[in-house]
Amino acid sequence: MKGQAEVVIFILLFLIGLTLFSSATIWGKGIFEENVGFNKLEAAEKFMKDLDSGITNVIKFGGMREINFPLEGTIELLDPETIEVRIPISISIQENWINISESGSYIMERKEGSDLVLRLVYPMGSYKVIFFTDGSSLAQPDYIRLEKNSTFQSYPPMIKIKITFV
Repeated sequence: MKGQAEVVIFILLFLIGLTLFSSATIWGKGIFEENVGFNKLEAAEKFMKDLDSGITNVIKFGGMREINFPLEGTIELLDPETIEVRIPISISIQENWINISESGSYIMERKEGSDLVLRLVYPMGSYKVIFFTDGSSLAQPDYIRLEKNSTFQSYPPMIKIKITFV
């Protein structure tokens, strides 16, 4: 009888442990997914700020600059003034445009369906920025090459920036 009681106690403790582990896993899954979503959001915002900084440096100093594209999404040249990044995201954020930039450009973000959409726009100020590309305007690149192409002396001056998705 004594051996049977030990087996029953072992089975009961095992079932209790299995139940606690399953509950913790189910409860923690949502928190884990939320953390992954916030990490994707922070990485996308950091990339857009790095891209803005790279464009600003190319405008000021000329030359070429390459920026890594560490996101699992797409980047698109929407029009000559707008660059858009889309990444799938599982967290809930606002569906209205929010400006997250601190400089003369606008970096805006919002959620469209299951995607986080970020846009980088340079409003006309002391100069006008025009983006163009020789290749596809939509890509999933490893990095982005920025080159100052030309400046047209008008008012305000127009600065052409060539974007290449590599």
